[in-house]
This record gives sequence, C-alpha cells and structure tokens, in this order.
Amino acid sequence: MKTWILTISAIFFVQLQLFSQTQSADANTQIGDYIEGGVVFHIYQSGEIGYVEGEINGLVCGIEDLNDYPCSWGPMDRPYYGDGGIYISLGTSQTIGTGKDNTQKIINHFGNPTPYLYPLWKYTYAAFLCDTLTLNGYDDWFLPSKSALLEICELRDMIDSVALTNGGENFTRIYDEQLAAYWSSSERSYMQAYFVGFTYESCSGQDKEYRIYFVRPVREFSYTLDTFSVIFKDWNDSVLGTQTVYEGDSAIPPEDPTREGYTFTGWDADFSNVTSDLTVTAQYSILQFTVTFIDYDGTVLKTEIVDYGNSATPPEDPTREGYLFAGWDTDFSNVTSDLTVTAQYSILQFTVTFIDYDGTVLKTEIVDYGNSATPPEDPTREGYLFAGWDTDFSNVTSDLTVTAQYSILQFTVTFIDYDATVLKTEIVDYGNSATPPEDPTREGYTFTGWDTDFSNVTSDLTVTAQYSILQFTVTFIDYDATVLKTEIVDYGNSATPPEDPTREGYLFAGWDTDFSNVTSDLTVTAQYSILQFTVTFIDYDATVLKTEIVDYGNSATPPEDPTREGYTFTGWDTDFSNVTSDLTVTAQYTLVVSMENVNIESLIKIYPNPVKDNLFIEVQDMNLIQNSKIEISIFNITGKRIFQSHNIKTKQIINLNKYAKGIYIVSIGDYTKKIIIE
Repeated sequence: MKTWILTISAIFFVQLQLFSQTQSADANTQIGDYIEGGVVFHIYQSGEIGYVEGEINGLVCGIEDLNDYPCSWGPMDRPYYGDGGIYISLGTSQTIGTGKDNTQKIINHFGNPTPYLYPLWKYTYAAFLCDTLTLNGYDDWFLPSKSALLEICELRDMIDSVALTNGGENFTRIYDEQLAAYWSSSERSYMQAYFVGFTYESCSGQDKEYRIYFVRPVREFSYTLDTFSVIFKDWNDSVLGTQTVYEGDSAIPPEDPTREGYTFTGWDADFSNVTSDLTVTAQYSILQFTVTFIDYDGTVLKTEIVDYGNSATPPEDPTREGYLFAGWDTDFSNVTSDLTVTAQYSILQFTVTFIDYDGTVLKTEIVDYGNSATPPEDPTREGYLFAGWDTDFSNVTSDLTVTAQYSILQFTVTFIDYDATVLKTEIVDYGNSATPPEDPTREGYTFTGWDTDFSNVTSDLTVTAQYSILQFTVTFIDYDATVLKTEIVDYGNSATPPEDPTREGYLFAGWDTDFSNVTSDLTVTAQYSILQFTVTFIDYDATVLKTEIVDYGNSATPPEDPTREGYTFTGWDTDFSNVTSDLTVTAQYTLVVSMENVNIESLIKIYPNPVKDNLFIEVQDMNLIQNSKIEISIFNITGKRIFQSHNIKTKQIINLNKYAKGIYIVSIGDYTKKIIIE
C-alpha cells in the first residue's frame, strides 16, 4: 500500500512524496534488504568514505524514478560561465560515499531552478530533484556518485525485484524508443557529467545542460551495534584474554593455550556470532605416547601405550650371537613423547692395515666383526696403473694387512699423414720412445717433420706429418681494370671474392675465371649484363595502349595519341625519354565542358553535420569544379562571411573549433547547405 501526497514548494515546484512501510536497519542488514526508504545496494567497508566503526551503514536506492520524464544535470537557463554558470568544475568526486557531498556542491552552485519553464524537463535539474525529495518519511536523499550508480546498475535486476514487491517500479531501460540512462553526481569535466546506461551497463560523460537523463535518488542508512564482553579462560580459571565485540561479530581467540601433558582440543562455547556477554573456557585431553622396544635388526620386541609422565616396562633382555647385551639406548622412566628404544650390544673388533708396494702404511682401520673395511683412495705410482688389493677385506674376522697391486702402463702411438692416413701404429711402455716410419711424401709439398714429440711416451699419442705448401696471388679487377681485391691463396684452395661490384645501368653477372681451386697466379674480371625495363602506356581507364622493353637509359616510343569522347588529349603524365626503372605512363586529358547543365550538389559531399572540430568537403569530379572557377564560402546566421577559399581540393578540411556554436551556411557556387556547429 503506498500513498502519494502532492506538495507545492516555495518556488512553485510540484513534488510527489511516496509513503511505503519500510523497516529500520539492524545488525543483520544486507544487500537487497528493503529498509529506511529504499533497497540496500552497498554496505560501507573499512577504508571507504562513510565507514564508521561500530556501525552497519551504507546506501539505499529509491524504488522509483523521481520523474516520468528525463531532465538535465544542471539548469538549462544558466549562463555558460561565471557565477552559477553551467560550464564550471564543481570539484565533485566519483568515489563511493561522495554522492551526498557532490549533491550539496551542485545545489550550492546552482541554487533553485527557475519556475514555470516549459517543457517540464526544463524547470528542474537532477541534484535538485533529489535534495528536495521527501520519500517514505526521509528527506536526506541525494544524487548518487558515479561509482555508486555503477553498482546500482550492476544490481538493477535485484533492485527492480525488491522495488516491485514494495510498490515501486523497474528502472527505465528504453525511453522514447531510445536507450535510457541515469545521471550521477560526478563530473567528467567542466562541461560534462557522468551518466550510466542501464540497458547495456555503459558509462560515459555528456553535456551538463543539453543532455537529459533519468534520476534515481539514494540515501545513507546506519545502525549502531551493541557491544559485549567475551572472556577466554584456561582450565585453571586463569584469564587468557578479554575482548569487547560488536553485536554479531566474531571474537578473536588468543593463541591456543598449552598445558603440560595435555593437548588443547578447542573451546567450550561458540563465539563466531556474539549476541551477549560470554565466558569461553579452554578444553584439553591428556597425552598418550607409544613406546616401541626394538632389537638391533629392527625386530619389534614390545609395544606399549604410556600416559604422559609414566614409565614404560621393558621386555626381557634380548640375546644376539657373538654380542653382549649392553642395555637400552633411551631412558623410558618418564615418557613425554613417542619413543623407539633400541637394544644395545658390544661387538668384537679387528685392525685392518692398508700398505703400498714399498711398505708405506696408507691407512689403518678398526673394523667390527663381519664388517667390511673401507680402503683408502686408490694409490698412484708413476708409470703404473693401480690394479687392486692382494687380500679380501669385505668380511673381516681377524687382523689383516692388505697390499696395493699395480700393472705397468702402455700407450698407443699412431703416426698419420696430412689426410689422416695411418702411416704406423706402435705400443710403447711408459717413458720409452716410439720409432717413426720413413719420411712420407706429398706432391707439391715439402715434409718438415712431425707435430708432436714421441721420445718419452706418457700417454696415447697421434703424431701428424707436417708440410709447407705453395701459395699464389689472385687479383680481382672491375670492367675498367680497377683492382677490387688482391689475395694470397694456398695451392688448391678457393679465393674469397670481394663484395659484388656495381655499375650504373648494369647487373653484376659474376666473374670470368673460376677461382675455386687455385693452382697458379690468377687475374679475375667482373662480368655485367645491361638492365632492361618495361614501359607500359595506359589510357585514362587503365586500358593498356602499348608495352615496350627498353634498355637502361634509352627512350621509349609512345603509341599514337589516344582519343576520349568529350576530352582533349594533353600528353602523358610521366617522362619516358631516359628509362631507369619500370614505368606506367598514363594518358592525360582536359574536359570540354559547359557548367550550364552541371548539378554541383551531385559533385560535392559535406560532412559531418552537426560538426565540432573539422568540416570535410569532398569533390567527386575536380575537372568540373576547376573549369568553373567556383569558390567556397561560409556565412554565419547574420550573413557575415567567416571563411573563403578559391583553392578547391579533392578533399578540403576546414577547422571550425574557433567559431561559436550555432547555425552556418556553406556556399559553393550556386549550391548552399546549412550546417550546425556544436
């Protein structure tokens, strides 16, 4: 049930007030609740403007638009600048929680609208509608900020549902067959304010005076929370912590308390939603531990569960062949954790001595019965290879002396020729000399010896025959005998040519002599081929009139002069007397024309209209315009010429941003067109 009350304000504005039963906010208020005049769409969080500790507070959205028709952001009868001017920045904010302050800034600046203007949307403005509203008993409504309006838009379906349930209406999504939008109280610039389109959830800025959108008011709600005392106590009634908690909040427990011999298991009362004073006591269970008695080999001898602080009872003393039981490795008379208690034994031990070939002691080790001794690092002996030990020490059952064993080193000496042909292979004992083969021969080369000494062999060797080679001079010259490069090249090798030379009008074609296998002095000369290009003569409509292949620097021969109905042939657009590249040469014409029967409007395109900055004028046939000596002029509404140009181009760009908004006339010859500058 809702009641509409018609009131007449002091400045003659008709204002409708909707009364509908709403609840007050409480500790359980949440998004979507219908309270204090509207639908909750935002609850302030810590750090946000408007947040107050100890309160549930936020924003509610009215359940109906304030008018059945859209209005402007600011009054439509104000000057652009100066006191109360439309185009002045008011310092508004876009942030959640600033809508009320934004609205007050707008009201302080614009004041009351002028009464009795027509149509109706001209005699008020968005912030004034909200500021003067009394709805459901509340008179503190305001225009939402941009961020708040975006949240309303995001939740519009939910708000619509709650509004309709409580006698309100849906948000307007289509108005006058166009997409609908709502004003925010946030400015985008000194000329524009932000709006949000509720059809597709879009946000942008528009002119404060000339754009009209819908208005949905919002207001702030708050509820002060009660506080309660929560006391945390230990098992012995000692206080672990005391907290003051807001109604409905959760208390924060202290760190888990400790009690020797016990495990903390939690608290005896729930404190996640505190609605009264509360005492919460720590709960414990006594600790129990497992004591496991095991033998030397891991065999479990006994397992026992023991309460914290008590003593475990061991099994009978275990036995082990060749060993003497020596007790247990861990005390178990006061158990405070899980224990593994292992039987201890004493064992027979023996001495193992490692010596070198010359009797030098390398290592002495005490080894338990049946265990393996650990040898030292393998010893070294110059010219020999360590071959192991003379005695097994993997199962020691008595004192041992273990001696190192060696074998003399031998190496392979391989004599090879320049091409890796093996000339001789020989096995040589460490420190001895290898015997080379007879000196090898190589056609065109002189043998100069071997690359490696083999008189005292201490490793495998590959010994390679060495030679000296014949060398030749290769000279690269240009077509005019200019020396491009000179190179000394080994017999049988390839010379490296210089970068490809260049010659105007010619293409480099290579060299006159092969230089990939040099066996004598060489002179190598650059070779060229003359460049040729294609010259294509085409008519005005791209019809090919003639194609000709022309040597570099020569002249092409044009076809007979072409003809075109209504035009006079005036020549060719490109010079072809000295051809140095492929050419396309197009026939040129002048139009034989009379302007008496020409429709100028069909030749000219003027856009955009309305225009803000640049006006574009495009000419479809420049021959007609140039031959008619037509000029472009622009006149203001009083008939004063503000622009004139005799130099008409195919596409003319005229900057109009320095001229005042209004209606202007563009004149081109006898053709005129009205344009609007925004």
